[in-house]
Amino acid sequence: MQNERFKLGIIMIFAMILSLSGCAQMTIYPSATKDFLPQPYYQVSYDEAWEDVLEVLGEERVGTTYQSFKKGKIVTGFFTQAKEGANVQKRARWSYTITFTKPDNNKTKIDIVCKIEQYLKGWGVVAYEWRDITNTSNFNKIAHNLERWFYEKIENKFKTGLISREDVETKPVENSDANTLYKKIKGIVLQNGDVITGQILSIENDVLKIRTVEGKVLSYSFMKEVQKYIIE
Repeated sequence: MQNERFKLGIIMIFAMILSLSGCAQMTIYPSATKDFLPQPYYQVSYDEAWEDVLEVLGEERVGTTYQSFKKGKIVTGFFTQAKEGANVQKRARWSYTITFTKPDNNKTKIDIVCKIEQYLKGWGVVAYEWRDITNTSNFNKIAHNLERWFYEKIENKFKTGLISREDVETKPVENSDANTLYKKIKGIVLQNGDVITGQILSIENDVLKIRTVEGKVLSYSFMKEVQKYIIE
């Protein structure tokens, strides 16, 4: 009888641990649109890109802990969308370090790095403390998805300087006419995210031919491989 009570007690304790562990993981992370990929750069001025990022942060009601327009760097406060329960406070939070570079007057490159922290049991005097878990198993992928989510929020604020392939006429052309039809297109973005810069020569029978800045002529399936054009 005593043995049975002991076993029952162990089972109940184990169930409680599982229950609490489950609660601690009840964090809801936002995500980008399924096939969304950040663009290599944006066809906007440095000033506009800076203001748009701050506007997105304002909409999310998140401030900054550091910002330097001159150095092109913003460190955000913490985002959190963790559920709260009777025994669980907000257990996870994340922030971004955002850097801006200016390839030229009409282009801006934005790099976003996410950091995730979790409220974990500590040692010594501190019972619980926030710890950086970005590079631990599973959370590295979550951080990447959170970066994509924020990139998409920013891109929705302005025209990216990238246009969909459907927005450009795709009839076959002679090479002599290519400079006229595609003169504003300075490259393409592939479905895998690779960027090919150069001059489009023709698009015919689902084959896009492009001469790269190095002088090579490459061919891609227009429907299956090409995601967007890069325009000036």
